[in-house]
Amino acid sequence: EAVAGATPTNHPVTVPTAPGRSYSIFYADGELTNGLAWLPFANTNNGIGTWRETNTVRATYTFVDNEGTNTTGGAPADGRRYYRVRVTAP
Repeated sequence: EAVAGATPTNHPVTVPTAPGRSYSIFYADGELTNGLAWLPFANTNNGIGTWRETNTVRATYTFVDNEGTNTTGGAPADGRRYYRVRVTAP
């Protein structure tokens, strides 16, 4: 479960994490339907669109979608944006 905050151009999303797992962020704009296209962040460098949890205990990680060129590239056209987190184990 991820929770997004609402500010005009910065959208923090906090994700609970587990040690040693890798995480990738995806987003989608528009109506939440089965045909929704999930896109990766524009920059998938560690700490922007992906990260690996290095803590030895469960923690949280907060990433920020600033609607810039490294994240989603702009505001959603209809005002709605959804986030998905993909988790992989080593």
